[in-house]
Amino acid sequence: MSEEAEAGARAGARGETRTTEPTRLERASARGVAESKATVPHLYASAEAEMSAWRDDLARDALPRDAVVWAAARALRQHPRLNAAYRDGRFEEYTRVNVGLAVPADAAFAVATIFDADTKTVAGIAGETAALAARVSDGVVTQPELSGGTFTVFAPRGEIDSLTPSVYRGQAAALAAGRLAERPVARNGALVAAPTLRLTLACDGRIISPDQAAAFLGRVGELLRSPEASG
Repeated sequence: MSEEAEAGARAGARGETRTTEPTRLERASARGVAESKATVPHLYASAEAEMSAWRDDLARDALPRDAVVWAAARALRQHPRLNAAYRDGRFEEYTRVNVGLAVPADAAFAVATIFDADTKTVAGIAGETAALAARVSDGVVTQPELSGGTFTVFAPRGEIDSLTPSVYRGQAAALAAGRLAERPVARNGALVAAPTLRLTLACDGRIISPDQAAAFLGRVGELLRSPEASG
């Protein structure tokens, strides 16, 4: 069979092919994921976080996302090695906690930055993330709003129990949260149903050890379980 005939057979099996150009945000998303997997040796840790303390607010769909951003930012204060990067054989720790949040953008996503997230309340983060998500959706988000992140949170909507994130270059770690669901938790020697999130932490193994990853993830879980423990 000739090359032309083989190409035609392949095309016929798949139907017609339509080629489209990716948008600016789709290109940026693809480039970021490719660079992450090609250059960062990933280390993963996971845990479940109970959110019973937020029960009165859980009717708001975005609450788990905003709470995770808040808890991660507070935990980064106490675990600065995760608010850092491995660069040219050295460790760089950042003085600001700027949490990037992955938000839908066309068929991909954009990572918009919540600057100084560790100084903000959950309500303040909620207002800012909603505004950034709207700007991304409308295609008017600016490059400075997509830059300067020191850590990234992925909290997609939908029926995803867990997600394994990628660590972006210039950062040491990223945190992903799955859907909120009633799951069994141990309390006073018995199993009870409670709203929980499954958290997955991805780290750059050159700068973050398993013990450091576990300590950070434990602090995030503690803050989500008992927000009054934020101090």
